[in-house]
Amino acid sequence: MTRQRVRLGDLAAGTLLVIDSTPRESERSAMNHAVVSTGLAPEVVDLVEELLERWGALAEQERRGLARALLTRIGGEDASISGLNDGQLQQRLKLLL
Repeated sequence: MTRQRVRLGDLAAGTLLVIDSTPRESERSAMNHAVVSTGLAPEVVDLVEELLERWGALAEQERRGLARALLTRIGGEDASISGLNDGQLQQRLKLLL
């Protein structure tokens, strides 16, 4: 793959990769619901959702660091989250949504 996510086969065939970055109606509706129900800014809801989606693909140290930073930014609970393990951090993020 290239940086633009084009596969070698696509390069050989001369195909064009089109990325549709417009959110679907269902995605917008889910985002609006999450923003209203949590009171969090849309950007923060998006960050939480993206971290949870990628949780399994990230190294444990990375995801724990990201989760702690995000939870601290949201709630300022640095002391209360410092002792949480990986699963507890993931659960705390899920509870936000």
